Amino acid sequence: MRNPVRRRGLSHIFLRVFLSVVGISLLVFCIVAAVIAYSAWSMGQNWPAFVVQSYMEDVLAHLQEVESPSPEDFINIFLSTADERISALVMKSAEEERLFIYDKALLVDAGEASIGPREGVDVSTFSSSDEDRRDFSKRVMTYGIEIQSQDDGSYSYTVSSGNFDDGTSYVSYVYPEAVKKEDIAGSVFVAVDGQAAFSFDILVFPMADYKPTRFIVDALVVMVAWIIPLALIVSIVAAWRFSRRTSSSILEMQKALSQIESNDFDIEINPQTTYEFAKISESIYELRDSLERNQRERKEWIRSLAHDLNTPLTSMGIIVDGMVDGVFPADRKNLARLKGELDVLTGRIASVRYYSALLSPELKLERHQMKALDALSSAINSFPRRDLIDLDVPEEEMLDVDPTYFNRALKEVLDNALEAIGMNDGRISIKVRGGVVEISNPGHLPYPLPDFFEPWVRGDQSRHSGGAGLGLPITGQILRLHGGKASISQVSPDTVLVRLDLSSKAD
Repeated sequence: MRNPVRRRGLSHIFLRVFLSVVGISLLVFCIVAAVIAYSAWSMGQNWPAFVVQSYMEDVLAHLQEVESPSPEDFINIFLSTADERISALVMKSAEEERLFIYDKALLVDAGEASIGPREGVDVSTFSSSDEDRRDFSKRVMTYGIEIQSQDDGSYSYTVSSGNFDDGTSYVSYVYPEAVKKEDIAGSVFVAVDGQAAFSFDILVFPMADYKPTRFIVDALVVMVAWIIPLALIVSIVAAWRFSRRTSSSILEMQKALSQIESNDFDIEINPQTTYEFAKISESIYELRDSLERNQRERKEWIRSLAHDLNTPLTSMGIIVDGMVDGVFPADRKNLARLKGELDVLTGRIASVRYYSALLSPELKLERHQMKALDALSSAINSFPRRDLIDLDVPEEEMLDVDPTYFNRALKEVLDNALEAIGMNDGRISIKVRGGVVEISNPGHLPYPLPDFFEPWVRGDQSRHSGGAGLGLPITGQILRLHGGKASISQVSPDTVLVRLDLSSKAD
């Protein structure tokens, strides 16, 4: 499968994007539908209480407009205030005689006392001994109104609510089967001068049957009926446009990666308007530059390494051939020269093997806190010219290092410093502060400055004498294993500074 994007083409991307857009749209639609359904259910549960409270607020407001309302005023206001949410007001006398007050005939046939609340007050009795009656109790909104007659013939009244904190009470009812239990929303009990006079049972339409609510529900249904096909059309258009643009970008990037895979680094990707694709495009260019650089540096390092290994081998071959041909005597002097070249070759091979071991993921350091002077002592004591080193290390300064590997890193830096000094009178300075070790010595760095701590760029441009050029790369890798960083710079015209940063602020 060398080119899956090209083979599947635009249709495959379109299908994935389309299904994703439709899936998200359906998910959002289902969430909205669930929220609407829950809200409708919750409103339906509170609907009867809401209607009764609203109705009683209007009743009490109208009562306040009447000066000294009489019991007849109460009845008329109760009847005239009922709106289209109330299906019936059932007035009961103290003797349990019932008056059916209608806006629509719901409880009895149209010919029997079908009286609307705005038509005045008519009477129709309903006996509680009917055969189809049923008894039940229900917790509903209840109000108590106490009317007191005054000596001057006027009236005063007080209003109270139900037994519970929410204004409800349990009330027993006797109704025919035609009356549904859920239609009864509340009751109002009226007493005159301390004696029960009459009461009203308030029956309401279900919220779904209330005309304004029905209108809203129908509007929502129509809206949904339009939204679904509209969402599909928008999804198709959006998926087509997005997949077309996405497919073009993906194919272009896939072509660039195929070129890089074939070692063809001459790639070109058009500017991307999408942030994610722009970052991917940028990463592909960075990958191209990194691979191209690594390929070039690897060739240079292999060429340099071959040259460095070939130099002692050539010298050894000349000495051995000379001794075989009788040109050089096989004496101690020539054998010593031969051993010296062999030691050089062995050392260079050992450096390559050591650096390869540092790159192994299985390598584990044994780090611990130790005094900086103790951490530096091993490398300094093995240095052939200890008299050239000036130390500036506080007694309390600590370093968190693996002593063995850190000493090797410091030794490589000191060897390079000694090589730079040569036979001159320069000195090497070592300073430690805050987990940072600074080694300075006389010298000059080439320009432009190569990365001395990477083996792939050491080569000829940074090597002034024989050697595989792995000293400072070994130091750099050991510092990376410690979570630190090694750097080199020309701090003055005649001074080179190597900085081994082991602090927590190291990059």
